[in-house]
Amino acid sequence: MKFQLLADKNLGKKHDCLVLGVCEKTGLLAQDIPLDDKLAALIKSLHKAGDIKGKAGETLLVPVADSSLTDRLLLVGVGESAPAEAKVWRKAVRAAAQALNKTPAKSALVALAQVPVKERDGEWSVTQLTMELGNAQYRYDQTKSKKAPPLSLKSVGIAAPTGSTKKSLDQALQAGQAISAGMSVTRELGNLPGNICTPSYLAQRATEMGLKYKSLKVKALTEKQMERLGMGSLLSVGHGSDQESRLIVIEHKGTTKANSRPYCLVGKGITFDT
Repeated sequence: MKFQLLADKNLGKKHDCLVLGVCEKTGLLAQDIPLDDKLAALIKSLHKAGDIKGKAGETLLVPVADSSLTDRLLLVGVGESAPAEAKVWRKAVRAAAQALNKTPAKSALVALAQVPVKERDGEWSVTQLTMELGNAQYRYDQTKSKKAPPLSLKSVGIAAPTGSTKKSLDQALQAGQAISAGMSVTRELGNLPGNICTPSYLAQRATEMGLKYKSLKVKALTEKQMERLGMGSLLSVGHGSDQESRLIVIEHKGTTKANSRPYCLVGKGITFDT
């Protein structure tokens, strides 16, 4: 799915769906969206009538006729008041992502990053919003006989929050996309059955990542290499399977600073023993 940050006059371009936040106390939260009087009055009346109360995670899809902005509104409750609590805001974003995927919209303008969040900046909101929208697109069907129908949504414009530079928001957008992509890979590996996702399969996937990304250095140790290193405990568990054990080491060279401290993450790829 394509993501882009939109600001100023680009917020007036038409999208299939417009996603706006609504809070319980004050109603609509959309700082820079150029709503016409008719659309603004519609949202106000829906809130006043209780069709959308603004409770966290509540959604309301409204068809819109004769609007230069959108064909449908997706109103999302973001809690009692703004600034919203981070936990409440994320609940609203996840609900919006799920509701958006159920519509036939191919494009959407999402203004939830313009909803202020307590103790968080605009960059955080853009990263989290991009990540959650990307996560909602994940579908597992590799081993299923009946594939899930493709989602309609292909592009999302994120209304840029105020008070941040374009460069920092672009970096936040990229971070959200990267995190979402990594989570999708992890979920896919976790969903694969053990007869497919073997230690050798994991090693192969890691090696492919090393070839694709120059910042990664990948080494997949064989059982003989582990024996020479005295890894008896690991090998004793692995001997309970016909599959050969592998130990995968991935190094990410994320900085050129010689005095920077590395982060070491140790995990276990469970393939058969639990």
